[in-house]
Amino acid sequence: MLKGDSLLLAAALSILSGALANGSIANAAAQNVTPLPSDECSAIARTIGDVVGIALKTTVGTPDLPDLHGTACLMSGSATGLTMEFDNARKKLEASLLRAAWTAVIDFDADGPASTQKGFAKASQRVVYALSTEPPHRACANVPIVDCKVPRRRWVWTLKLTAFVK
Repeated sequence: MLKGDSLLLAAALSILSGALANGSIANAAAQNVTPLPSDECSAIARTIGDVVGIALKTTVGTPDLPDLHGTACLMSGSATGLTMEFDNARKKLEASLLRAAWTAVIDFDADGPASTQKGFAKASQRVVYALSTEPPHRACANVPIVDCKVPRRRWVWTLKLTAFVK
């Protein structure tokens, strides 16, 4: 490393450590949020629950998403007996949000083999859903998920949504 590079690196580290010490970087992304109105939250829960086949309960609580402070409308439910493929359930859920004028945003997106989390926006409102499915407890232990022979109707589906105004 050249002497000039060392000085630039030292200056950058000094600025970064100062910002971390006073919390300006950690708090830059943090957002204060409030829940969607109760009637809107209930309507979303009914619509999405009907589309996917999972009854959703609603409450107001602390969102389990990074960098959000405050409260949000929380919707959750689980079900067995569903026979659709995971990707079809995801597509139906997302289509219902798009029909209601929500726009996909990538802020909260994450995917796994049988799970997904996606975010949607409408003006300052946000809805983030997490959908997952898995075989019954211990049914496919030590077996790759694609090799699990348990029928889909026995798998446990979980759906959680967080709706808030930023």
